[in-house]
Amino acid sequence: MCEKWSGFKNYPTWAVTLWISASKREEETRERLKAHGRADTIKWLMSLYPTPGYDSLNDYLLTWAYGLIDWNEVVENYRD
Repeated sequence: MCEKWSGFKNYPTWAVTLWISASKREEETRERLKAHGRADTIKWLMSLYPTPGYDSLNDYLLTWAYGLIDWNEVVENYRD
């Protein structure tokens, strides 16, 4: 299982939140959250970072990590 990481539920959740900030999507995420709410924002974020396929060991590992992401925590990080 994954342990807490830098104040987040786990490493995958922290990594997605960090990537959003580093990719300049932070403001876009905040605006979408205000305009459309949590559920729509989560759906939108998940469409930006789709689940990998199952063609290799890397895909299996990425799919496992993707399943650990706490999308609610990611979105909460951008709530004003």
